[in-house]
Amino acid sequence: MAPMPRQHAINQLPPTCSDALGSCIVSRVNASPLHARLAIAAGDRAYRHLGELTGTHPETVRRYMQGAAPSVEFIAALIRALGLNSNWLLSGEGPMLARDLASATLDRASPSELLRRTATELESLGARLDQLEAYAAWLETKIPTPSGAPGGQADALAEPKPPAPDPDPA
Repeated sequence: MAPMPRQHAINQLPPTCSDALGSCIVSRVNASPLHARLAIAAGDRAYRHLGELTGTHPETVRRYMQGAAPSVEFIAALIRALGLNSNWLLSGEGPMLARDLASATLDRASPSELLRRTATELESLGARLDQLEAYAAWLETKIPTPSGAPGGQADALAEPKPPAPDPDPA
């Protein structure tokens, strides 16, 4: 997906507001593409709420949202708190939300790429299964036999056999 054109992003911004810590996010004047995406991601959340989500003072959030360069810590915390796709926030490419990233990636992948990744994943799962089987075999050597000594016999875990019928029912 191509980066969002600047004018399109700016047109999606909420209007300005007079309350410095209120719910209005960013001015439409001189907004960079990053700040436009910040405003879209923030929606109608108040600076105070964004500050709580990111561990940032509301006044600092206001400055970031109104055009100051945001800190890396703020960007990372906002991405985590809102479940954003970091690539979208930083470059405008891909879906806005991280949860939509897998389906967007699958939509763009070629059949050969999908088959290659599937084969790689199956090989990885096969290796993990081999490890589990080896661990299970090792555990079987540690299970005590009915006599109490380790012997690795699976019969120790089998259900007990019913007693033989009494030949003399008297």
